[in-house]
Amino acid sequence: MRIILTTMIVMLAHVTIATAQTGADALNNARTKLVQRVDSEMPGWRHRVVEPVYPSKNVIIDQWELGDIAIKVAITQYDSVESAVAAFQDFEAHLRVEESAAAKRGKKDFHLIKEDVPFLGDKAFVWGVRRSDAVCFRKGKFLAVVSVARPEDSTGPFFAKTFARKAADVLDLP
Repeated sequence: MRIILTTMIVMLAHVTIATAQTGADALNNARTKLVQRVDSEMPGWRHRVVEPVYPSKNVIIDQWELGDIAIKVAITQYDSVESAVAAFQDFEAHLRVEESAAAKRGKKDFHLIKEDVPFLGDKAFVWGVRRSDAVCFRKGKFLAVVSVARPEDSTGPFFAKTFARKAADVLDLP
């Protein structure tokens, strides 16, 4: 009985480690493919890995720079599609609450969610952050935020959308 219990615990530990490894592998694979895609399609952009403030095995952050422009791509992998959907909906709801609060204070034209982005993952939108625009999208178990880190008062979501499309594309690749 003791041998069977020990064997089951060891097998469960291996399954848990393999599952965690698979998540990390999927994110590292996405990072590698995204770096390769940007390098081949957008020469001149310099890439660097950004360590998350709170380290996590389920989050990667990368930044690309060209001149005075810096684009940051953060991708989080959830345990399930349902968890990713819930996180995306919670974030979107939070932005709507902020918009509503601003409207009650007299800022009628204050919009954090600026537009939906069709054909980008399962759902996506452009939102205003710090006088700039960012794209938030969900694709399967992944949630990504692509923002223009510099210049701080960037106008328009062109670069955020461009990098978001590349990130969404590589999340499909094996």
